[in-house]
Amino acid sequence: AKTLGLKQAHFVGPSGLEVDNQASLEDVIGLAQIIFGKKEVQAATSQPQGTINAQSAGISKIISFDNTDKLIDESLTVIAGKTGTLDQAGFSVAALVSQTGTRPVLVIILGAKDHFARFAEARNLAEWAWKNY
Repeated sequence: AKTLGLKQAHFVGPSGLEVDNQASLEDVIGLAQIIFGKKEVQAATSQPQGTINAQSAGISKIISFDNTDKLIDESLTVIAGKTGTLDQAGFSVAALVSQTGTRPVLVIILGAKDHFARFAEARNLAEWAWKNY
């Protein structure tokens, strides 16, 4: 986190499911700007299903997954995204999205009340940004 210039972030594990992982909104924005620019991340997070080649300690494994990002099912294009849920933090989503004739917008929703509310809020925020900017 420190080498990426994230000032308040503290990560104890890579999944995002550890309660001790913490980051400010500013850090989440910074991390998303870095990570969402990577073609590998875009390819893995912009489709309803996918596979990745996971490597750890010299072991390689192909993992298939279903994407939980419901924005992918909408009429907008998800360039890259990450969902998250913790009892302590609520439901979240960070997504770089675009729509025909619009420029990409980074939307981040933290602490939504349920699985579907985070996507509705993200969509509303993106539409507001396109309308007003």
